[in-house]
Amino acid sequence: MRRPRSRTRCSQPPPEAFTDSTPTDPAQLRRILAAIRREGSACCPGYLHPGATGIAAPVLRRGKAVATLSVVVLNVPQSRRWEPLLRIAAATVTRRLDGTG
Repeated sequence: MRRPRSRTRCSQPPPEAFTDSTPTDPAQLRRILAAIRREGSACCPGYLHPGATGIAAPVLRRGKAVATLSVVVLNVPQSRRWEPLLRIAAATVTRRLDGTG
């Protein structure tokens, strides 16, 4: 059985950190990816810029990711409030692509 690409990529040398908040430890990256799969979205506070939080949710077609919806907001404690809204929007696009919405 083939290993998922994300697992293979996490096994390579750690990526360069953009900020002090950028995760670079392979085990931490695997935990983050597992949480993203479980929750259906990603929230990346300060990963690329200390003052910004990136939030993304996948758009699926026949169960495979074909696009993503994302926003970049200020890196404040309330940033995560956008996550459920982005998941709803991505799910709406997914249903339209699959012809069920």
